[in-house]
Amino acid sequence: GEHSLEERCEWIKESIPMTARKVDPTCVEHLARVVTEKRVTKGEFIAREGEPGTSMHFVIEGSCSATLHGRELERLLSGNCFGEIALLEACKSIQAGGVVDGANNRRVASVVALEDCLLYELGAESASKLLAMSPNLWSTLETMARRRRRRSSDEMV
Repeated sequence: GEHSLEERCEWIKESIPMTARKVDPTCVEHLARVVTEKRVTKGEFIAREGEPGTSMHFVIEGSCSATLHGRELERLLSGNCFGEIALLEACKSIQAGGVVDGANNRRVASVVALEDCLLYELGAESASKLLAMSPNLWSTLETMARRRRRRSSDEMV
């Protein structure tokens, strides 16, 4: 069954983007209200490199693997998130008054479920309002995105 709002708040509060810098409890609750629960089965792709993407995912239960050209970049366990690069790009488009269709936001890596997983998905439309409210969360995601961009470009060399 679906998680209650309280459960969602607890999971989100413990996730890495929330613990890096202090994020306001109202922001956590807002996030808990706008994420969608997504169950994926082992072997299922949640993201494919090069494909359009406008959302990010929090891993709640299970584990996933982020790969580039078939090589593992990172193991994503409960509390991790991915897709923040595409999400931030999409939010920037929204803030600039543009349309978000994912055409300009390509996934930089593929992510596959290593077992059955429960994810929370955060879409760009909800996120842009949220990130405007919470500069700390925006900074944290920016830092994560920068680190991951660097790592994926290292892999491409």
